Amino acid sequence: MAQVKKTMVRDAILESATELFTEHGYANTTLADIARNAAITMSNIYNYYDSKIDVLFAIYEPWFDERMDYLERETKKIEDPKERMRFLLKYMFSDLPADSNCFANNYMQAIVTRKSDENYSRDLLLRSEKKISNVIRKAVPESAQAVLADNILTHFLFMAHDGFIINYALNGPSRRVDAIVEFLSDLIFENVPTNAS
Repeated sequence: MAQVKKTMVRDAILESATELFTEHGYANTTLADIARNAAITMSNIYNYYDSKIDVLFAIYEPWFDERMDYLERETKKIEDPKERMRFLLKYMFSDLPADSNCFANNYMQAIVTRKSDENYSRDLLLRSEKKISNVIRKAVPESAQAVLADNILTHFLFMAHDGFIINYALNGPSRRVDAIVEFLSDLIFENVPTNAS
């Protein structure tokens, strides 16, 4: 019975935090807010998590992984390599920043406001970059593989993705995202013969 109660408390913490981060953002949500919303004490939170950033990572990591898995599945359905790349870019620059009331902005807020003693791992970023690099490798023909050296393109896409998240949080969707997607697709496929697949 004690294990069930522990699971219920942990679930209550994560549900409360998800709701508050989605509605108010990471920066405007405190651990006290999370505890009050979950109808638990602050000490209950500290039984499971060391800090607010730990709570966010417990939510954000599976949320983001789920979206990367979706992106991987959906790109496999697209036959044309350039269309696959357009889909990937549009998802990274437009759909993902907009998802769940710009939930990804919580991660941005957490990273830029974290204290030096708070845990931070690049594992999620590195794992996601690897997944996106695999998607890109499958999206572009061999003649365009040079753009994938050392995951430089993927790293660039994630840096741009971060900018689109911040822009979305401040201004809403970018009015130039379609033009940017076309520009980058053309740039990536610039030297690819038209009959390449």
